[in-house]
Amino acid sequence: MKNILVLDDEACVRGLLGRVLPNHGYPVIEAVCPVQAIEKCAEVDGNVSLLIAEAMPPCSGLAVSSELKASISHLKVLLTSGLPPDLWPDHYATQLRSLPPDSFKILAKPFTPWDILRAVNDLIGEAEIP
Repeated sequence: MKNILVLDDEACVRGLLGRVLPNHGYPVIEAVCPVQAIEKCAEVDGNVSLLIAEAMPPCSGLAVSSELKASISHLKVLLTSGLPPDLWPDHYATQLRSLPPDSFKILAKPFTPWDILRAVNDLIGEAEIP
């Protein structure tokens, strides 16, 4: 099963992803902060294929992805941001360069449900529908 961990401090974003992704066969685990994301990942024994997270604080998707990838080597990452990466602070650019190029995508906000579905499918493939 291709569980998706959604980390975003905005309820509307979590709500959108929590409706769209399961409707297309992707199970979703929601978290509102980095600590909760790591805890929820542990609760499913690391059975997470994709992390969708806001890149910048307070969610700090880049930092969370680095921490999770230490124990989940196959983890893919979809970072969302209202800023293009070339405007990110230098330490975020450094963290981004530490990720293998084929393991992540960046999705600019605002995005549509189709943008998310396309990015998810590109990173982890189609959902496994029983």
